[in-house]
Amino acid sequence: MTPPKILIIEDNLLNLELATDLLEGNGFVIYSAQTAEEGMRIAREILPDLVLMDISLPGIDGLHATKELKANPATSDLTVVGLTAHAMKGDEALALKAGCDGYLTKPINTRTFIATVTRFLALRNLRKTIDHPLEKPIMQNGIGNINPLPTTAPSAIPDSLGFVLVVDDEEQNRTLLRDALEARGYLVAEAENGTMALQKTAEHPPDVVLLDVMMPQMDGFEVCRRLKTDGKTAHIPILMVTALSDRKERLMGIAVGANDFLNKPVDMQDVVLRVGNAVYTKRLHDQLQVEQEKSELLLLNIFPRPIAERMKSGETNIADSYPDVTVLLADLVGFTTLAAHVGPEQIVQLLNEIFSAFDLLTDKHGLEKIKTIGDAYMVAGGMTFPRPDHAEASAELAIDMREEIERLNQQYGTSVRLRIGICTGPVVAGVIGRRRFAYDLWGETVNLACRMESTGEAGKIQIAQSTYDQLKGKYQFNEQHSADTNGQADQPAYWLGERIANPASIGTSGKLAA
Repeated sequence: MTPPKILIIEDNLLNLELATDLLEGNGFVIYSAQTAEEGMRIAREILPDLVLMDISLPGIDGLHATKELKANPATSDLTVVGLTAHAMKGDEALALKAGCDGYLTKPINTRTFIATVTRFLALRNLRKTIDHPLEKPIMQNGIGNINPLPTTAPSAIPDSLGFVLVVDDEEQNRTLLRDALEARGYLVAEAENGTMALQKTAEHPPDVVLLDVMMPQMDGFEVCRRLKTDGKTAHIPILMVTALSDRKERLMGIAVGANDFLNKPVDMQDVVLRVGNAVYTKRLHDQLQVEQEKSELLLLNIFPRPIAERMKSGETNIADSYPDVTVLLADLVGFTTLAAHVGPEQIVQLLNEIFSAFDLLTDKHGLEKIKTIGDAYMVAGGMTFPRPDHAEASAELAIDMREEIERLNQQYGTSVRLRIGICTGPVVAGVIGRRRFAYDLWGETVNLACRMESTGEAGKIQIAQSTYDQLKGKYQFNEQHSADTNGQADQPAYWLGERIANPASIGTSGKLAA
């Protein structure tokens, strides 16, 4: 990545050398000039990423030089930051009026200089992504840090600078705060009353709110209370700007949720420091939210939602007994053979597509995916999301899964078949493991569902007697047969057919009436 080019136009050699040393030491490419004429020539030649322009230059001063750069189409888009002596009151306003995108006061603060320059560069990059001029910044979520943290909610607004909402009924107060914050790289929106502040915060939540206390109709205390009682805005830092010094008034602000206070008349250095701290705090909260959402998503990929909620609440030994559950196990017949002749990427892609389709079907029927075992897929119904028709929902899922496999076979030219076993009865469920958690089922019902699958036939759905008892009269079945249960007494089993369209024409056993 090419380092940014910075042009310093400064006639004071000590200031020039200090700024050059600081910037070069942080990897920036520096060009310099001691007169406005020379600086404008270099600017036209190299088109720097940032111009640091001394306001008080000999001959043509920095204000006129900035106007000329902004009037020239070739250099009008350059970001120009005015350098003004701290003691020269009014230079800041003159610099902004001349077209400067911000200003820095001298003597240079070596501790904050690099961070401030970096903010102006970030602002320059931001301007390249939007059509609005800097003087009327659009509302944006962002921060002036070099490496901004992500926010919880994506936005069409670029995420690079701090977004501050200034709320005050007096325009001169809003202008004073806006100019100072914009000059340091923040983007600012304004609201002239409490109602407008609530509306703008709802539309584009800021990183921090500077809130005047004494306003007509709805005062700052009420605005703060409403923002802090709304779950969507409660985390936004609120800095109350007040001329009130009474302890009682400050306690009122704290009671409604104010995070900090600024006294009028405001000290701009104090404002910038407190806003920076508030934005940083807000972004830490946003990052925490992002990480929390990732953790919750990970839990939901492993556990059913009720189990995930119990784990989040601190429960460690999770074990439950369910008296009436339907367990479905589906195995991909022929997949192992296919895997031996197809590359690993293709086989994993196909398996992922199959199981992803099964996931959607499982959700559609209100059942719970328990786990995958190689190329087998286990589902249960009637546990953490109780439903009396779990056997029927499992039968519908089995039929849909079989149809989905046929569709994928036609799409990819494969010949994978699905063998499904279903059983209904009591199960025990729980979370096991210390480092890698797993939610699993145990009991005779699970064992019998596995036997129904393993002794079944490719392309068919074999169900146990317990499931048949809940489905008879609703689906077609072949004659009862016995399933080999590996040395134990043979279990009665049935082949599940299609749903009966007109149950009145079918016998109670599910066989077609004569």
